[in-house]
Amino acid sequence: MEPGTRWAAELFDQLPVSTVLMYGYGMGEAVVVAAERFPQRIAFLVEQMRSFTDDELLGRTGPDSEGIHAAVNARNALVDTVTEIVRDHPKRSSTG
Repeated sequence: MEPGTRWAAELFDQLPVSTVLMYGYGMGEAVVVAAERFPQRIAFLVEQMRSFTDDELLGRTGPDSEGIHAAVNARNALVDTVTEIVRDHPKRSSTG
């Protein structure tokens, strides 16, 4: 796994909400699955996030903090893309 993908997955595991639970994934796991299916697409979005701090990306800085809006927009672009990918590739149930 690429270091950037690992970093993004670990970061996404810290998000307070999930957009992928209904597809059978945790947020970090979904980043990894999406990166396995579309590596260039995910790598591009992860690279865009790399210019921000973890706190900015997680929205832990004040609303007036420089970069917070751009950071959250970059994070949300990856969230949306990951959600789109895993929606098309839900985890198979071990009971089904």
